[in-house]
Amino acid sequence: MGFFDRFSKGKNETLDKGLEKTKENFFSKITRAVAGKSKVDDDVLDQLEEVLVTSDVGVETTLKVIDRIEERVARDKYVGTDELTAILRDEIVRLLTENNSDDLADFTVPGDKKPYVIMVVGVNGVGKTTTIGKLAHRFKQKGLSVYLGAADTFRAAAVEQLDIWGRRVEVPVVKQSMGADPASVAFDAVNSAKAHNADVVIIDTAGRLHNKINLMNELTKIKNVMGKIVPDAPHEVLLVLDGSTGQNAFEQARQFTAATEVTALAITKLDGTAKGGVVIGISAQFRIPVKYSEEKSSWIPCSGSKRETVSTSGNSLCRLFSKNRDLFQDRLVYMIKNKIDVVTLGCSKNLVDSELLMRQLVANGYTVSHDPEEARGDIAVINTCGFIGDAKEESINMILSFAEAKKRNKLKKLIVMGCLSERYRKELTEEIPEVDMFYGKFDWKNLIADLGKSYYKELEYDRSLSTPPHYAYLKISEGCDRTCSYCSIPLITGKYKSRSIEDITHEVRQLVGRGVKEFQFIAQDLTYYGIDLYRSMKLPQLVEQVSDIPGVEWIRLHYAYPAHFPADLLRVMRERENVCNYLDIALQHISDNMLKTMRRNISKQQTTDLIQQFREEVPGIHLRTTMMVGHPGETEADFEELLAFVKETCFERLGAFPYSHEEDTYNDKHYTDDVPAAVKQERMNLLMETQEEIALRVNGEKVGKTMKVIVDREDADFYVGRTEFDSPEVDGEVLITKEKPLTVGDFYDVTILSALPFDLTGSVY
Repeated sequence: MGFFDRFSKGKNETLDKGLEKTKENFFSKITRAVAGKSKVDDDVLDQLEEVLVTSDVGVETTLKVIDRIEERVARDKYVGTDELTAILRDEIVRLLTENNSDDLADFTVPGDKKPYVIMVVGVNGVGKTTTIGKLAHRFKQKGLSVYLGAADTFRAAAVEQLDIWGRRVEVPVVKQSMGADPASVAFDAVNSAKAHNADVVIIDTAGRLHNKINLMNELTKIKNVMGKIVPDAPHEVLLVLDGSTGQNAFEQARQFTAATEVTALAITKLDGTAKGGVVIGISAQFRIPVKYSEEKSSWIPCSGSKRETVSTSGNSLCRLFSKNRDLFQDRLVYMIKNKIDVVTLGCSKNLVDSELLMRQLVANGYTVSHDPEEARGDIAVINTCGFIGDAKEESINMILSFAEAKKRNKLKKLIVMGCLSERYRKELTEEIPEVDMFYGKFDWKNLIADLGKSYYKELEYDRSLSTPPHYAYLKISEGCDRTCSYCSIPLITGKYKSRSIEDITHEVRQLVGRGVKEFQFIAQDLTYYGIDLYRSMKLPQLVEQVSDIPGVEWIRLHYAYPAHFPADLLRVMRERENVCNYLDIALQHISDNMLKTMRRNISKQQTTDLIQQFREEVPGIHLRTTMMVGHPGETEADFEELLAFVKETCFERLGAFPYSHEEDTYNDKHYTDDVPAAVKQERMNLLMETQEEIALRVNGEKVGKTMKVIVDREDADFYVGRTEFDSPEVDGEVLITKEKPLTVGDFYDVTILSALPFDLTGSVY
C-alpha cells in the first residue's frame, strides 16, 4: 500500500488490517493524553510531545510537529482537543509532503526510463528480500516486465532467497555464485534487463554495516557499473528499514544515507509491535520520501490458485531461509521412497564425482534428482567443497539445512561426501550428529555398499550428466603435486594421479554416442598430466587423441599451470580446428616478490614471455586467468604492479579473489594474514573494474564479425549461446535474436550486432 493511504484526504484513512494495532496504539495514546481537556494548552502539548517521542517519532521531528501545532493554536486562538487528531494528521502530511513522499499504490514507473533501475539497500534481516519479491509481484500485476539482480553475494542464503522469490512471482533472477563481485552481478542484471526490454530491474545488495568505508565503496561501485549501461541508473535507491526496531532504524538510516544517495524509504513490519512513528521521524529528519510501506504479512501467488500468507518478521525470516528448505510455510512434505537428492557444491571436478555417483545409484534402482529446491527424497547426498572460507561456509549451511529437514522427519537419511568431509570428517561427525554417514573425496564408492547396493565396475566412467546434453566436463586427473603457499587442495586431494589416455578416450566415445559435442577438460593442473603415469607431460598427445574422435566438435582447456608449460600444446591448439583457442591458466600474481612468496616457481619475465608465446603461436587465443589479492606480504607496490600488468596484458577473461588463510598450509605455518579484509576487497574491486573496461574493448572488436556459436538454451526473447571463447558458467554469452527458429545444442554462424563487457548480441541470417 502507498504510505499516503493512511493520511491523504480523499483516500482511505484506515490502515490495512495488519496495521490496525499500530494506528490504534498511536492515536489512543493521544486520546488518553487529552482526556478531560477542553482546549489544546501547554499541558496538552507537553503530553502530546511525550506520546510522539515514545512512539519513535524522534526528538527532532517531534519538536517540529509541536512547533507547528503551537503556531496553529496561536493563529486560531482556540483549538479544541477534539480537533487535535485531525490537526496532527494535517501537520504530518505537510511534513511528509515537504519530502516529496508520494503514493505509489499504482506501482507505476516513468515511461521515459527503461529499464527503471531500483537499487535496494538495508541491513540484513529488515526484510529486503521480501520487499523486493512483493514489489516485483506488484509491478507484474500492473503489466510491467521485471528482472531481479542478486548482488548480495556475501551471505550464503541471500542469493537462494531471492531466487526463490523470483520463481514464486515468476520473474527472472540474474545471479552468480557466492563470493562473486556484487558489481558484476548488478551489471549483468541491468544488462540482461535492457537486452530483454524489461520495464523494471530491482537490485538486491549486501547489508553489512561493520565497515562503513567498505560499504560506501561497494555501493558506489554498484551504482557506477549500472550507470555504464543505463546512464542515469539507478533511478531509485530504496532504503528498507524495519519499522519495529524503533530508534535503531534511525541509526541504520544515518549510516546508509552517509554511504549512498538514498532517494526513497520502504518501511517493513508495521504490525502491532511497531510504534509507527519511526516512519514519520526518518522521513522528516533525512528528507527522504516514504514510497512503500509493508504490513507484517501479505500474500504472493502460489503455482496453484490459492493464496498463501507469508510472514516477514525477522526471526521467522531467518528461520525460513537459513535452515528451512520448505521456505514459505511449514507444510508437510512426503518423502519419496527410493529417491535420492544429490546436491553438488564447489567446482566442476566435484560435479563429475556427483555424476558418477548418480549413475551408480540409477543402476541400483534409485530415482535421482540433482540440486533439488528442497528435500523430497528419503535420502540426500551433499557433495561438499572445502577449498576456502566462503566455500566451507556454503557447504556447512547446506548440510545444516538438510539436517533440519531430517529433524522434521522430511528426510530419512543424510549423507555427506567430498572435500569438506575429507578435510574435517572428525569435526563434522562431532558437530552435526544428524548426518548418518561421511565420506571423503575418494572413498565415496563405499557409499553404494553401505546402502546395501552393488558398485558396477563396468560403469566406472559412465555418468548421469547434470549439464545440458550437448556438453560435458572431462576430468583427466586428481590431486596436485604443486607446493603453492596458500593452497589447501593438495592436503585434501593428495598426490597427482593421471587417468590413462585409454580410459579418457573410452569415456569420450561413450559421451559422444549420447550426443555430447563439447568437452571441457578439467583438472587441478592440466599441464602436469601424464608425469606420474608416463614419466612425461602427455597433455598434447591426450588432446590430439580426443580431437581425433568423430563427433568431438569443441575441446576447451581449463586450469593450466604456468611453470614448465608443455609448449607443444600450442601446436595442437593451432592445428586442430576442434580445439578451442581458449586457455584457462591461473597466474595469481606478477610481482617477483609475490610470485616467490606464493611459491609459484616462475618469475615475472618468464610469465610475460609465456604470454607472448601464447599469442604468437596461437593467433586469436583468448586467455582466462585468475589473480589473487591480499596474500601475506602483498604491499601496495606489489598490487600496483599487478594492476599495471593487467592493464598492459589485456586478458580476454580474468577473475580475482581475495586471499583466504587456510589452516595447515605453508602460509599457516610461516606467515600471518596481514592484509586487512577491507584492503583485500578494495584491491579486488579495483582489479575487476579495470578488467571490465578491457572486456568491453575485447567484445567490441567482435561486432560485425560472424562467429560459430553453440546454442545452450532458449529464453523468452532470445536464444542463448556461446562462442569458442566462452566456457559455460564462467564466461559471457551470446544473445541471439529470434528471426529464425534454432535448435538447442546445435552450432550456428551468428553475426555479432553489439557488445557489452560480458555478453554479445547477434543474429542468424
